[in-house]
Amino acid sequence: MMLPVGLGILSALGLATPRPSAGGPPGGSRFPVGLLLMLTWSSSVAVGIPVGSPPNLIAIGMIRELTDRRLSFFDWVAVTMPLTVLMLILAWLILRARYTRAQDTAGEIQRYVAEERQKLGPWSRAEINVSLVFVLAAILWMLPGAVALISSPHAPLPRFFEAHLPESVIALTAAILLFALPTDLKRGEFTIGWRQAARIDWGTILLFGGGLALGRLMFDTKLAEAIGARMVRTAGAESLWALTAVAIVIGVVLSEVSSNTASASMVIPVVIALAQSAGVSPIPPALGAALGASFGFMLPVSTPPNAIIYGSGLVPLPEMIKAGFWLDLTGAVLIWLGLRVFCPLFGVM
Repeated sequence: MMLPVGLGILSALGLATPRPSAGGPPGGSRFPVGLLLMLTWSSSVAVGIPVGSPPNLIAIGMIRELTDRRLSFFDWVAVTMPLTVLMLILAWLILRARYTRAQDTAGEIQRYVAEERQKLGPWSRAEINVSLVFVLAAILWMLPGAVALISSPHAPLPRFFEAHLPESVIALTAAILLFALPTDLKRGEFTIGWRQAARIDWGTILLFGGGLALGRLMFDTKLAEAIGARMVRTAGAESLWALTAVAIVIGVVLSEVSSNTASASMVIPVVIALAQSAGVSPIPPALGAALGASFGFMLPVSTPPNAIIYGSGLVPLPEMIKAGFWLDLTGAVLIWLGLRVFCPLFGVM
């Protein structure tokens, strides 16, 4: 969704045509590289809610499947939303340092945004319906965890939601509402129809389910435990936060050479088994592996946003690697520090 916006801004600035010789932006300007890298990085670091990235859902599902713990929507947001904000600030600082453009572009960008906003017109009925359903779902997802934090996890409302209205049921209810809410009753049009639903990336959902099944098999066959034991001997990491650091590094490294979903499916069951064999909580290492898997910034293959931005022809591969290396490095440190602070703070242990 954001790539056309970014390309529109660059077009308004006269910077939207790649240089044929170098595959980069015209005229030697580094601004297009910085802008497009910010688009892909901001998409990848948006791990503040469970539905923001497939590794998030894989981590929640595997923690539920392989341990006796349940990670609520609120628990995830409380721990990872501050990390998302800090990572966005860090990404902006890195790109500002590397790709600051000497010329003032604020006027051209403001004019472009004003023109595009004018073309949008008022909100449509479909946009209003989607906004209302999303807000309702977000409130229902957050409410039990917020009540549990204020009062007790054993309070009536959190127990009712856990028994009768878990996160999956809320998501399905929201989808059903989108099929049911009309946009034009006379013409029989609704917020979403089967044509739109058929274009959903169902393959990703199947990949997610397959990853959970693979993780379960790795756990049941003791393969995850064997791999984890070898990792403990190799890395010499047996404490909770040392294991978390190892999980983060492995997640980041694997995500650079494979998809973030595949990386999370491989690493999370291993670190859960590793933590259990070491007698420590598996939640921080599992979260570290999931977040690390989403923080692959160096190569086009690392995440779908990287591939999309690289396909624009405005971001040379060496630039993506050099800038991504620094965000990989600082991001791994930030994940560890964030989990070290926020997991104990919110009782997600």
